[in-house]
Amino acid sequence: METIFNCAGCEKSIERENDVWHTSEISGKEFCDGCWTSDLNDGSTAFLVGPDFLSIEDEPVKAIIGNHFVINKYGDDWAWDTHSENVKFQRAYHSTDAWRGYYETKIEGWTEIVDGWTTGGWEDPTAQRKLPFNEWAEALYTGEITSPVNVAIITEPTSNVFSTAVGVHVPDDKADEFREWLNGELENLRYALS
Repeated sequence: METIFNCAGCEKSIERENDVWHTSEISGKEFCDGCWTSDLNDGSTAFLVGPDFLSIEDEPVKAIIGNHFVINKYGDDWAWDTHSENVKFQRAYHSTDAWRGYYETKIEGWTEIVDGWTTGGWEDPTAQRKLPFNEWAEALYTGEITSPVNVAIITEPTSNVFSTAVGVHVPDDKADEFREWLNGELENLRYALS
């Protein structure tokens, strides 16, 4: 194994013994610490709740998903997380024009039930329309309400600094059970994210 190599992202020269570098679990390529940080700073975030997803602190499991790396909320590689065997993330960027586009993160074997965008809790009519989804997601996150199935709420960066794209995902074989559990709330959530 060579002692000096180039970063797969920026081609910076890296000394294996003296520099900080990271191997991508996704591609197997090696990146400098700056490219690792940049990849995750622009990452998507998944909050996983449900019967299989309680962490040590009884909080939802969190993953940050970049183009080359996935880490848990402690900054450890997702591959080391106990949930990584059952949760395989796939992230892609879709360009809509020369300057804009969007990220789409999926979980292998999971279905997206509802998607759209949300924003903070200002008093304008748009933010008020988003409020039911935000409150529902917060209640799910804090355990105020408990889903009978595993749920992933995935947020994606957007070009609008005041909004975030969001999707609610469940395992393929639990989609109908989740819709029934929502008991008519699905249309309200869709409207809130529209």
